[in-house]
Amino acid sequence: CCTAGLVRVATQVLVASQERGKELSIMAEDWVVSLVEVLGTHSILAAELKGIFEALRPLQGNELPTYYYKLLRTLRSMALKTSDGTQPLYYFDLRQTGSHIFIPSLYQWPSSSASFTFFTWVNLDHQPLPAAKGSKVGFSHPSKFSLHSTQPVCSQKRRMLYSFYSPADVGFEAFFNDSLELVVATATKKEFLTMTLKGNPVLPLVWHCVCVVFSGSRRPWGASRSEVSVYIDGVCKRHECMKAQYISEAMTCYVGSAPHVRDLDPFEEASIASSSLEEHSLFSPEMKVSMETLVHSTPHNKQTAMWGHRVHMGGQLGPVCLFSEALSPAAVRLLHAKGPNNLALFQPKFPETHELAPKLFLYYHPKACKEGVCFDVAPAHIVSGSLDGTFKGQVYVTWDVKATLSSLGGVEVLFPMLEHVGLPLNK
Repeated sequence: CCTAGLVRVATQVLVASQERGKELSIMAEDWVVSLVEVLGTHSILAAELKGIFEALRPLQGNELPTYYYKLLRTLRSMALKTSDGTQPLYYFDLRQTGSHIFIPSLYQWPSSSASFTFFTWVNLDHQPLPAAKGSKVGFSHPSKFSLHSTQPVCSQKRRMLYSFYSPADVGFEAFFNDSLELVVATATKKEFLTMTLKGNPVLPLVWHCVCVVFSGSRRPWGASRSEVSVYIDGVCKRHECMKAQYISEAMTCYVGSAPHVRDLDPFEEASIASSSLEEHSLFSPEMKVSMETLVHSTPHNKQTAMWGHRVHMGGQLGPVCLFSEALSPAAVRLLHAKGPNNLALFQPKFPETHELAPKLFLYYHPKACKEGVCFDVAPAHIVSGSLDGTFKGQVYVTWDVKATLSSLGGVEVLFPMLEHVGLPLNK
């Protein structure tokens, strides 16, 4: 709606309503003003803000428009609702099928052990599952299905956050299940291990800071074990131990998707889900669950039957950071507190976060994406561009009303409106 210029159209409708014969009812006028507020809170351009100022000018006869004070309150509300700094002004749109970020030329894992930190900002769409005939639309999770269930069920999907795999299908991935719970997974040559943030789903249509930290053991006899910590909005939600295999060969790496994602039609999805879950339920001998650690183990190449097909993430993504080491809880909280809108976060002028620059292996920011190329703005790679990625999708830019007002001259632009206070409204 913002891209289509609906704010400008709504403002023109308000201006035209002051002419005789084109009046709006009070209810219709309130709806149009509310539409301006909702869209302007999300994003507003300088030309659109100028249009609002022009709509606030007195009419002929030195009368104020009927919507004058409503529109003033709208400007105030727009400024108040965009002051927390947790919403990215630039973001990758991964809602369309096939959208993804591809990381090329990753021939060696950045760490000498299975250690890394994946940090980003996520805004998921709320997508209820399509229902098969005779069943109700709902959400699914492996724990909700029985081996002997005969009722048609909804299919499962893995809404991919990231996928780092070698040609031997060994690697790491994270995805959101149908209940919008984050699932962190590792794949070895023998099994597929998962850890679910059970009971901690992310809220749809809300921006969240998501961080996954793998801390690999440096001991020769413990090289296959890693400590995994998952943070949502700077708070550690789960800490477990999982097996993780060090990767010494070239990897195929995606963010927001995975290789060979499969987007099915509703009836094919339901058919596959029913047949798969009858063979592979939570209580199947192929599925091992450690009640102490809540880490699930599935035989290699059986993860699709248990967790569903990989699909694109279905949402929006802010800046993406990949660190070659496990970050401390204090560092994760610091990155969350700094917010998603600082492109120069790891430059020397920000000493707190600049200390993390040597550990930063990859940094993709939507503001540094042009013509399908994600420029790696990590300080170590800005010149070489060795890890510039490929983006398939749309990059959107939003403008905060206060930033837009500053571009027009600042708060002084509002001073002439004070002269209008007390004038009669148009009858």
